[in-house]
Amino acid sequence: MMMDQNISRPRRLAFSLIELLSVVATISVLAGILIAVVGKVRAQANSAACVSNLRSFYVPFNMYAQDAKRWPSVNLNSEWSISGSGRQLWFVALMRLGYIDTYEQVIDGSDCLNSGILACPSNDVLVTRPFLMTSSPYPVLPDYAMNTYWGEMNVQPSRISTADISNPQAILLLDSETNGSRSIYPMSLGYVRWNSADCKIPTDLHSGGAHVLRADGSVGSISPETHPDIEDRKYWDPRL
Repeated sequence: MMMDQNISRPRRLAFSLIELLSVVATISVLAGILIAVVGKVRAQANSAACVSNLRSFYVPFNMYAQDAKRWPSVNLNSEWSISGSGRQLWFVALMRLGYIDTYEQVIDGSDCLNSGILACPSNDVLVTRPFLMTSSPYPVLPDYAMNTYWGEMNVQPSRISTADISNPQAILLLDSETNGSRSIYPMSLGYVRWNSADCKIPTDLHSGGAHVLRADGSVGSISPETHPDIEDRKYWDPRL
């Protein structure tokens, strides 16, 4: 009995090695493109969040200045009084007296006071930690530094009054790589000169530079390309 020659044979379901390699190569290319796009989108989102943080500081800074008749300073705020003098940093009174929204958090076993606008989402140089030179709950140190031209106990000039500002473009806060004081010393040029080993302004956070909040409330970016003369006093002194 002869078999029917028209009976179809089973189709081949397996991939050849070449086909498999082609699929893997295509997936790899697509994955690479996707990762690059996701990374770019994340960087843009982080940059926007940082700008939002800095803008959010401006209203409480102004409220503080209206109440104290002086702008917040690096090291002339007591914990509970905007007019007192003590070893506190610029953000302590803002947090203690409710000028910015805060929440309590336990960090390394310590009760801390934190705020959502203290941290730049792109800044992985600094480690979130409490400022222990205060009473508990300890304010969390921010990623943003204050320009010491706005006043420090051991650095001249002293605190800036509400009537003192003649340079509205003076930097108030900025992204930073500082630790401890969370302040930038523009009078020590090594801290603000791009090619200095001591430079405290990051060049790799946002589009090759850092974001700044100015005295007039505007937020901008600085980088070695856009501000090669960043150590110039015109960027820092509010009474210029």
